[in-house]
Amino acid sequence: MPITSFAFAGFTLAALLVYHRLTGRAKQVWLLLVSLVFFALWDWRFGLVLLALTLVNYWLSLRIASESSRGTLWLGLGLNLAVLILFRDVFFSWSAYGLLVPIGLSFYFVQVVAYFVDLRMGRMQPERDWLHFTLYLFYFPKVLSGPIERARSFIPRMVQPQTVDAGRVIRSFGLVMAGLVRKLFVADALMALIPDRAFVAPDEFAGQHLAAWLLAYAFALYNDFAGYTSIVRGVSGLFGIELSRNFSRPYFARDFTDFWRRWHISLSEWLRDYIFFPVTRWLMGRFRNRQHIFNLVLPPIITMLVSGLWHGFSWHMLVWGGLHGLYQVVERVVTLGRPARPPDQVPVWRRAAAILVVFSLTALAWLSFRMDLQTAWVYLVSMLSRGQWEAMALRPAAADLLRGRGILSWPGYGLPDPRIFLVILPALWLDMQQEKNGDELFYLQWSIWPLAGLLALAMLLLLLVSGADTQVPFVYQGF
Repeated sequence: MPITSFAFAGFTLAALLVYHRLTGRAKQVWLLLVSLVFFALWDWRFGLVLLALTLVNYWLSLRIASESSRGTLWLGLGLNLAVLILFRDVFFSWSAYGLLVPIGLSFYFVQVVAYFVDLRMGRMQPERDWLHFTLYLFYFPKVLSGPIERARSFIPRMVQPQTVDAGRVIRSFGLVMAGLVRKLFVADALMALIPDRAFVAPDEFAGQHLAAWLLAYAFALYNDFAGYTSIVRGVSGLFGIELSRNFSRPYFARDFTDFWRRWHISLSEWLRDYIFFPVTRWLMGRFRNRQHIFNLVLPPIITMLVSGLWHGFSWHMLVWGGLHGLYQVVERVVTLGRPARPPDQVPVWRRAAAILVVFSLTALAWLSFRMDLQTAWVYLVSMLSRGQWEAMALRPAAADLLRGRGILSWPGYGLPDPRIFLVILPALWLDMQQEKNGDELFYLQWSIWPLAGLLALAMLLLLLVSGADTQVPFVYQGF
């Protein structure tokens, strides 16, 4: 049941109608039932496995909080890691034979790890109510692809939801509309413009087309995941339960530290708190000098390698994480001893150049995220090789355009498909307006008619896609 479908809209509406007629604990019981049904609609077999694991994790959490030794903590971490590897990276490769297909297991894993570690560090008291503990892990808006919530902040929001007044309803629908536009109008459209063989046999295509398709993939991946997060945040808001923000215009980042403050924020904060800081503290205990080579290099490298492994136990994901770790190491070394300058004191051209460099290196790293290492290397060489670029006939293309023949004939002149850029422009405009206004829902300040037009567009997109035979799944559902 894709969350961009009418089936999901009907499912959510039915859940809301009952939910807002209940009070107290009955609301939480209903939400858990709804969440279990939602999960079962994806794969009830794996749902049973995950429910059994949740019972074990509940018991382990009580033991971790009451014991002085770390044995139960390591047992809990090891058990959940073993389940992650077994069901996601072993059984997943056998899914064609009808075995269990994991949905959202990686997100379940990191939330359990955070919960166990927070208990051990005394940051919170164990949740003794099994209903609250289970709902924290199964809450249906976030069960597939996050955001990654911390129990110590999310459970209180879940147990005592905020009042759903007119302002919250408008804000929630605003988030849903933005998510639909990002997913259906931008991400799915860009994915449809990339040939299937481009990521399988890139050496069959001209370099300029490969560059355009990599640009399209970079924006499609971002808008796909940002669109998902926006939709589920809006849905959760209708229940009075706030979910964390996960994206903040990442392609406007001026360095890679800034990029990871903006991209998949809930995962970035998890990596910071449970990998980067512990590794940094451990190294500082052995090498007191903050500028020691190990203190500069190892924390970002280890953190981003863990990020790669979280996305998948494969060499190409490890390389993707390693590249981002290397990017951060280079930044650390280059800026060593250099005082930070406020953004308004940096010339505009330098800010623009920094954004372009960060985006370009991020896009290149997406190659190893998307495909195996051998194919990614062929793609990179083919895209950057001067001999792989075909001559581009600009004048005949412009003449055709003036004659009214349109832009679809441009690829015949060696030019990249211009529809890619036409789709990216609205997404860029949306990000630029959010950056300029400092408000992701700036369009809610519009007058009634432009706002009504945006709503009509979002509903039309939903209608068109829901009426199709197939829908493009969200990328991060695979994790």
